Amino acid sequence: MCCLADSMFTNPSVATGTVMRPTIVREPALATGFRGVDMLVINDDFFRFYRLA
Repeated sequence: MCCLADSMFTNPSVATGTVMRPTIVREPALATGFRGVDMLVINDDFFRFYRLA
């Protein structure tokens, strides 16, 4: 409950909070020089894993 509220008031910030969908990860990754983002297939009930290339 703290992450999103804190990131909304910290500048600069993309205010993503803790639950990041692939599109939310992709935009800032591409803007900072990464070429792409892949969501990794890892069986986990709580976390998503991404690879930035």
